[in-house]
Amino acid sequence: LIVGDYFKVNQGFLQYSKHATELITWIRSKTYVLALIRNAQLEARQPVVTIIRAVLTRWTSHYLAFRRLLDIHSTLNYLVTKDQMLPESQLVTGDTKAKAKAQTMVRLIQNSDFWKALARYVLQIKNHLEPLAIAANITQSAFCRLDQVLLTFGALFHHFDGLHNPVDKTVRIAVLRSLETRWHKSDQEVFIAAVLLNPFIHSPFSPQLPYFNRAGLLTLLTRLYNRFFGSEDVAVNIFRNLNDYYNSQGVFSGVKQLQAVLIDSAIKQVC
Repeated sequence: LIVGDYFKVNQGFLQYSKHATELITWIRSKTYVLALIRNAQLEARQPVVTIIRAVLTRWTSHYLAFRRLLDIHSTLNYLVTKDQMLPESQLVTGDTKAKAKAQTMVRLIQNSDFWKALARYVLQIKNHLEPLAIAANITQSAFCRLDQVLLTFGALFHHFDGLHNPVDKTVRIAVLRSLETRWHKSDQEVFIAAVLLNPFIHSPFSPQLPYFNRAGLLTLLTRLYNRFFGSEDVAVNIFRNLNDYYNSQGVFSGVKQLQAVLIDSAIKQVC
């Protein structure tokens, strides 16, 4: 939903993505052109790469497809220049309609403004879509936790709130508004409680706010317990457990030691 709101306002992306998509579609429909691209890459001793077509339902594929198109820009320019020196074109072939389409694509390949704009927007959408892609991978995983959802929302808000370039203004406003709308419609208390009860996270919420001081937390957790289990006479036990949790005592006395072991183990696995 947030990505949909992003695409609605990024008109520059839509404009140049249309031309890029047309070029990608044309190249992929011409087996002979694909063969010419491959041969040119081999002659130049470059890695052989092919054209990627964006999948409509996988929005990150647009970035990958346009990035690949930029990667073979020099190869396409070389083929067009070489083709113009031939007595008979190898790129402009077929019937009248096919030739007209090919000529349009050749002009697009020669259009330096198109490539500059595409490169600019690829960098821009990377800055916009990459954090959204990471967020999607986190929240769509089979083992995503409630605290991870809220922290991911916070990370997205922090990222887009920090986009102060004038060209990002429309996108910034739209994504922040979209995030606020989704958060407003969510069951906020459950997500907040999940973050507060994660011992690996130093609470990002200010204890100076009444909602997040010890009394506020007691009210929050008691209300949630009543919702989930239907028991009302639990405030005393929750208060006792809450104090033990934050003071690392009682049943929570070994939590810090366990944290240290788990953190050390995680570091050794990735280093």
